[in-house]
Amino acid sequence: MMHRRSILCRLVLLCPFLLVFHHQHCTTTATRIVDLSQPWEKDRLYNRNKAYCNIQSSMHPKIIQGWVIVQDGRIVAEGHGYDHDENDLFRSYSTTKNFATMLIGKMVELQLVYINETLGDIFNNTSDWEGVSQATEKQTVTLEELLTMTSGLVSVTDEAIQDQETLQQVLQYMEYQSNQRGKFNYLGSNNILSRIIYRRSGKTPLPFAQHNLIFDKLGIPELWIQWGTFGGVEGSAYGLNTTPRTLAKLGQLYLQNGLAAEGDQLISSDWIQASTTDQLADDTESVQPLFLGYGYQWYVDRTVRDDMFVPLPQLTGAYAGQGALGQQIVVIPDTDTVIAIMSDDATYVYSYAFFATILQNLDKLGRDVDEPLKCDDFSLWSFGIRGSLGVMSAGWKVLINCLF
Repeated sequence: MMHRRSILCRLVLLCPFLLVFHHQHCTTTATRIVDLSQPWEKDRLYNRNKAYCNIQSSMHPKIIQGWVIVQDGRIVAEGHGYDHDENDLFRSYSTTKNFATMLIGKMVELQLVYINETLGDIFNNTSDWEGVSQATEKQTVTLEELLTMTSGLVSVTDEAIQDQETLQQVLQYMEYQSNQRGKFNYLGSNNILSRIIYRRSGKTPLPFAQHNLIFDKLGIPELWIQWGTFGGVEGSAYGLNTTPRTLAKLGQLYLQNGLAAEGDQLISSDWIQASTTDQLADDTESVQPLFLGYGYQWYVDRTVRDDMFVPLPQLTGAYAGQGALGQQIVVIPDTDTVIAIMSDDATYVYSYAFFATILQNLDKLGRDVDEPLKCDDFSLWSFGIRGSLGVMSAGWKVLINCLF
């Protein structure tokens, strides 16, 4: 594994805007269990204080499509880009994986599949593997290895075999490299999990979720779910179009340890704990600088395990689902917080800088004095000045730690 100090230096070089603010870590608060089947409750200070204005005025309305912050089970702040509202759907990209792994957890609970089963166990017909290269090696890969991205399977770059309309194409989509087994290799667009759901449950992901009342118990209207298919099977790596509030509902379910409401265990608490615990070996790490650990399709904070200097203590013990162009579901158990952001940021820089602004104001949202203000419009100039000052302050602290 990379030395701790070099990791910190990499954070400065790769993600300076994520290091904008260095606050004292908040004390742990108990999670408030809410009935997720009901519409979101708004906090009494919903969008009514200076902290909200700080965030809203930093939101580029052409890049950030929508965002929502939940604390203590209530929406404390929320915003939308140009001509959008809470009912508009956007591409969730790889945060689709977080919905797919939830469904896998439900299948494990129902004993439809086991995480130590291999692809050969699950796809056990000779016809399943016709025309698939490296079939013998791929058949040894376990479901748990797929969930943790440590299977030795890597994405194939050949454009000629990128279709995933059939099971054989999905299996061919990946190449097996024995020297990569046990190491983190991100499979960004392979839909193997949805094929596993289909094979073992007899239903594709969306009907399986509906049959088990997943979206009903999460209070997610049908109009908020549009799930793209590949050969008639919904994608498990990407393909879900939905709303920021939907992403927040999933985050809140995990924050509540799988409880859809008091006494209603929708997803096993054991699955939630395993999914949000770092499953990677010491000699490998994820591709996200702030979440170097990885569970079951969730990025996990590793600083607690490694006893590292923490440039953003607000994220200690947090875990996240992340997708292309700046999609984020961030769960922070210590402060009973869920953050969901949907954006269209090809550079990634702006959406993560916006996320850093949210972190700066978290401790004031819903707890500040009631200030029904008219927020300033977005200004790239003022945002740049504010961000630069923060970068210099936090960057200096991290560099000192790297050097000494």
